[in-house]
Amino acid sequence: MKYKLLILLLAGTTLYSCSDREPGLLLVNEGNSDRIDEPVTLAKNALVGLIGAIPENRIPLPVNSNGDTIPFQLDDLDGDNSWDELFFLLSCKAGSKQKIYFRFPDKTMILVFTKRVNVQFMKAMPPYEQITSAERLRSRDTESSSAAFFMEGPVWENDKVAFRNYFDARNGMDIFGKKVTRLVFGDTSLVHQDYHQMLDWGMDILKVANSLGAGAIGMWRDNKLYRIDSAEKSTYRLVSNGPLRAVLQFRFEGWQAEGRSYTVLHQVSIWGGSHCYQSQVQSQVCTVMKNC
Repeated sequence: MKYKLLILLLAGTTLYSCSDREPGLLLVNEGNSDRIDEPVTLAKNALVGLIGAIPENRIPLPVNSNGDTIPFQLDDLDGDNSWDELFFLLSCKAGSKQKIYFRFPDKTMILVFTKRVNVQFMKAMPPYEQITSAERLRSRDTESSSAAFFMEGPVWENDKVAFRNYFDARNGMDIFGKKVTRLVFGDTSLVHQDYHQMLDWGMDILKVANSLGAGAIGMWRDNKLYRIDSAEKSTYRLVSNGPLRAVLQFRFEGWQAEGRSYTVLHQVSIWGGSHCYQSQVQSQVCTVMKNC
């Protein structure tokens, strides 16, 4: 069955929006099924190549052919205080085409979009401070991680499902099944709930135990699986928290296996409407006792 969404970058190609001629995006669903909440990501340099230079201190506003603003966000992935990617969601009926244009409003606009994702990483004790960066615990037991972090580590969710990472040497991934579309985590009332039992919003549905769980990373070498866990330094950084996409990064420096030392970057992304999250993994290797 054909199930494909085709995105055409039409730089230098004439598109029509009312009477204007301008470059833009043409999205074509060539499949025979509707695509709902399809993620579209444009790197900043790709957008410049598409529509030309972006005016200083102005933001690109994606609009449809009727001129209606499409909910979007700008994400700074490398932490240099300048956005790197433009992200939005589109739904396309089977066999349909959509044209997307970009506007640069002359005056400051306050845009409020429905929040469809959330990241919760809180300290375990009142006032339950939110954590945007931290170093991973070296312990391997629930008691230690529960004493440091509520839910034992960061939780990321959307309107469909939620996940969490055991932010200690276990580095496992857990799943929360949701019965509601509202964002659940971040509410401190959860502190007094047993999420292993069915609640009004759902429950923990995966018994992770000693496994990698739902998408934790490992390395397969010489017919043996190595869990990416304890490292010389292992950190967390919150990159973006919605409204449409949440991005967080786990970094492992000096992780060792089979006489080699690795630096591994594990980036996790989730967006509205998805029943899963996306992992992007980068690694660098050197021999032990030698600089990378």
